[in-house]
Amino acid sequence: MKRTYGTLLLHLALLCHLPCVLGYGTGAPITACVHMTPGHNYGGTSPVDPQTDPSPFTVSSSSTTYEPGQALTVTIEGGDYQGIILQARQPDDTTPIGTWSNLPDNTKLLECTSAGDSVTHANKDLKDDSSVYLWTAPSSNVGDIEFVATVAQNYSVFWVQLTSPQITGSGAGLGVYPNAFLLALVSTIYFIFLGNN
Repeated sequence: MKRTYGTLLLHLALLCHLPCVLGYGTGAPITACVHMTPGHNYGGTSPVDPQTDPSPFTVSSSSTTYEPGQALTVTIEGGDYQGIILQARQPDDTTPIGTWSNLPDNTKLLECTSAGDSVTHANKDLKDDSSVYLWTAPSSNVGDIEFVATVAQNYSVFWVQLTSPQITGSGAGLGVYPNAFLLALVSTIYFIFLGNN
């Protein structure tokens, strides 16, 4: 009887630690959408802290500019990795923008605020520099953006919110009012040149 009770306690203890061992091997949870920090922990009590040393990973894009509706490719360079959360954001904003498609193997979409706005890992299989992510800009200009990624080499080694260089939106600064800007510009030129006659 004691042996059975001890075995039962051992199995219960192992089951309690199972989520910690498995982590989020099938993708980041929706709770990671804003802060992009994995919910990894040791033994269910102590969180695993992100790395503070410089990351070996960089986030790069196929272009330094984009037009509304244009597709860009994004790569994570720096070696093999198991986990990822990837979004396009405006600088100093946490809302993902645009949509992702044609994902590489071992990744999947994560819906944070709208369908297709984020990417995460589908499993713990290794991803590498050959994993190319396809992002499509919104149909209207949203200004400058950057690609933001959390990259996990493994369960306990990860870097949070790595950013690409800023990508300049076509007509950035004009927002949704390019016609008003052009009208003001033409009016100013008209009064400067014709107003003097």
